[in-house]
Amino acid sequence: MALLEVKDLQTTFFTDDGAVRAVDGVSFSVEAGQVVGIVGESGCGKSVTMLSIMRLLSARHSATTGMASFDGEDLLSIPNKKMREIRGKQISKIFQDPMTSLNPVYRIGVQIVEALRLHDKAISRVAAFDRAEQMLAAVGIPSPRERLRSYPHELSGGMRQRVMIAMALINDPKVLIADEPTTALDVTTQAQILELIRKLRNEFSSAVVFITHDLGVVAELCDEVVVMYAGKVVESAPVDEIFENPQHPYTWGLLGSLPGRNLGNDRLYSVPGSPPSLLDPPTGCRFMARCAHAMSICETEPPLEILDHSEHAVACHLDPGFRTTQAIAFRSIANRVQEPR
Repeated sequence: MALLEVKDLQTTFFTDDGAVRAVDGVSFSVEAGQVVGIVGESGCGKSVTMLSIMRLLSARHSATTGMASFDGEDLLSIPNKKMREIRGKQISKIFQDPMTSLNPVYRIGVQIVEALRLHDKAISRVAAFDRAEQMLAAVGIPSPRERLRSYPHELSGGMRQRVMIAMALINDPKVLIADEPTTALDVTTQAQILELIRKLRNEFSSAVVFITHDLGVVAELCDEVVVMYAGKVVESAPVDEIFENPQHPYTWGLLGSLPGRNLGNDRLYSVPGSPPSLLDPPTGCRFMARCAHAMSICETEPPLEILDHSEHAVACHLDPGFRTTQAIAFRSIANRVQEPR
């Protein structure tokens, strides 16, 4: 049974120019101990999807509908007080930029302890600091007791990100949301953070939702993949299926743009054009204007997500046989992307 199940999630922002449907009918599920990757270019709705589920968007300027069931409760309809008890305790989030997420005027220890004592009123201050020290050690920070007295600017980017992970895990959450936690880090630190998340997933049995635009990271870490484009899910499947049998033209574009893995071409491939404006999205397929295989039906009829076979869904008008033929060309990419590192 899914620990977190999202069905037909829709989030609309109200702007001076009109209503923007940033998330439009997104559905996926996450089981305990599973890592689900949400992939897509900037602005596709990945982060907004998770902010909607955690109810971190302004109710004055946005509206969210659909269902987000966590442990049998719909997060979108429970009272605010109950949501505050769940947020940070049972569902935690690692934000993309730790320098802007950590308060620069408070020491690291104070900020971690605050996250713990907010949800555990009975724990003493001494016990809370001991727990914070243990978590810093668990995420690989040397001399954790000394680091508790440090300010954020005194730590490197990788260390700050580890602090954010420790803060997110301090209450032993059932679901951990990681919003591009390695984007601003160097390659070596990125590999360390990914290994850390994998290790902690195994130790704490947390479900992980990993938001990224990097398919190389997805190949290393994720069990399931949800590909988003312009607010919609265009393909979802187990990670091996996405790389060995990609079925959507947008997924083909993402795979083709991986450095050194673009079908033998010396130049990097990029998907032509730009995403459509969500103020006035296309009537049919939102990827139509950028798709090399677009047909007349794509202009007028939005493709429905269909289950091609067990656990692999795709929203595309192309003939299944043609999609499979195209997918074969990307299997060599899959073999190289998923090589052991």
